[in-house]
Amino acid sequence: MQGEGQELKPCPNPWCGSSEIITIPVPSDSGIVDGEARMCGHCGLTGPRGDTEDEANAAWNTRGTDTELARLRAERDEAVEALRRIAGIDDAEAVIPTALLEEIDTFLTRHKDQS
Repeated sequence: MQGEGQELKPCPNPWCGSSEIITIPVPSDSGIVDGEARMCGHCGLTGPRGDTEDEANAAWNTRGTDTELARLRAERDEAVEALRRIAGIDDAEAVIPTALLEEIDTFLTRHKDQS
């Protein structure tokens, strides 16, 4: 869903980019549904809560700073290198399966949202 005149950006997940964005109800701490968020209908990435449709849209359309994205990418790269060491893969050119990279990105995204 979109507010009037406010177009939603595609999913910010670098392995997704889908434009299939859906609205989900979000309860407050008391359990009463009084807000909403946007969620990617393809990968499940969920944006921040907004009290109104326009707030939820604005929150979804807000992207991290270049510094924040660089930090997350560095964390991802460290995780990939750790997986290479654990798996005994010495060849830096060896391909890590896409599904595994997606799991790493999902993990980092969840932890970013919790911090």
